[in-house]
Amino acid sequence: MSSSNNSLNCFQSVPEGFHSAVDDLNRVHPDIINEMAHKTVMFILGKGLGCYVDDYLSWISDVNNQAMSSKQIENVINLLLYIFRTARQFRVALADFPKLLRSNTQIQVNKIKVLCPEYEILLEQTKFREDHHDTSSEQSESTQHDKKFLDDFELPRLKHLDWKLSIATASSSCENLQSAKVTLTMLMTNSQRKTIDLTLSEFKRMYSEFSDMAGLIDSL
Repeated sequence: MSSSNNSLNCFQSVPEGFHSAVDDLNRVHPDIINEMAHKTVMFILGKGLGCYVDDYLSWISDVNNQAMSSKQIENVINLLLYIFRTARQFRVALADFPKLLRSNTQIQVNKIKVLCPEYEILLEQTKFREDHHDTSSEQSESTQHDKKFLDDFELPRLKHLDWKLSIATASSSCENLQSAKVTLTMLMTNSQRKTIDLTLSEFKRMYSEFSDMAGLIDSL
């Protein structure tokens, strides 16, 4: 069975109270569900405090012209948490998300429509974090490799040293973007070529140390 089919079956086995919570959700106006869904997604992403039952008691009563109990509203909030977390866990594609809800739940179509844009936000932010983590890991490995090379560096093996000034267009931290950098290219006696990037301050410090060394040698 394909991973797509597996993801579309992720709501076939649901916790007790799921279907009654769906009934409660269907009683809530789509505009209110829209705000609940947005706050829920922000909570999952660690960017918000989530939904509070007391915030919706009077609002739902005014809009629906009928009251809902605190327990029913809490059930709706927990249902939204379960739906978004489960869909993300099973990596449900955005295009499959409404199909998933239509085929496995009794959630009304007008409610599903307001959930889809929030699920899109959840997917995009999750992918961004995963990509950022992968990039950071790769850059960390590269930095460690460069450090090991410099730790093992032997001056007699250096045949030629060249450098050029450029602008950084990628970085693991946003503040370093568009910053000046110096690229050092070292050609070794065994024909090995190594390139490393330094910030201006790092390059100036290295240049200063080399100047001190040259001054000491000249004085001998």
